[in-house]
Amino acid sequence: KTAYEISRSDWSSDVCSSDLFPSHDIHNMKQVIGLGIFLRFLFVFSTPNLSDDWCRFLWDGMMVESGVHPFLYTPREAMEMVSLPSYAVVLLERMNSPDYHTVYPPLSQFVYWLSVRLGAGEIGVSLMVLKLLIIIGELFTMIALGFFLGKVQVGMERVGIVWYAFNPLVILETVGNVHFEGLMVGFLLMCCWALQVGRVRLAAVLWASSVSVKLLPLLVLPVVLVWLGRR
Repeated sequence: KTAYEISRSDWSSDVCSSDLFPSHDIHNMKQVIGLGIFLRFLFVFSTPNLSDDWCRFLWDGMMVESGVHPFLYTPREAMEMVSLPSYAVVLLERMNSPDYHTVYPPLSQFVYWLSVRLGAGEIGVSLMVLKLLIIIGELFTMIALGFFLGKVQVGMERVGIVWYAFNPLVILETVGNVHFEGLMVGFLLMCCWALQVGRVRLAAVLWASSVSVKLLPLLVLPVVLVWLGRR
């Protein structure tokens, strides 16, 4: 084994060991989730170094706040055709997609707008609000994971939540790099849980919510339809 494989194996066994989290009760799970949320708070005041997608998120939020439909113009076109706040120049310079239309669905757009609105025109504050909203989404996802595993594989709730709460890649990609896949997964897990308990209408709402965050769940829609048909 390489040093990385050994380190990863040690981390897995340590994190999921019964000595570290000896009980399955709700108090223990609250401690796990609380610590996972605390680890995510460590990234709230940092600026992402591995991704500049957050610039596009705040740009879209700024467009909505300015009364302009975010799908109407590319950022470069908007700079020429629409009156925008002064900080738009800063976002445009740091953006990796100034010549492309936005691809982010409605629920994500609402979060972007809310971040800009609460940030009151300050890029740093808006970014911090965006991360705080992602952390709220992460809390929802951990709870959703518990519901889902409690239905499909009883007894695995603790291990699943621990793996998600303390997974460094998840923490880095969600709060660290300001990505919304975690929230998308949360809605998707709750959708699967709702299907398992026979609440199809609720599942449809949760599915739509997941797609409204990211479009990726549409890729597995045929599988869901086949599964529903067999039931």
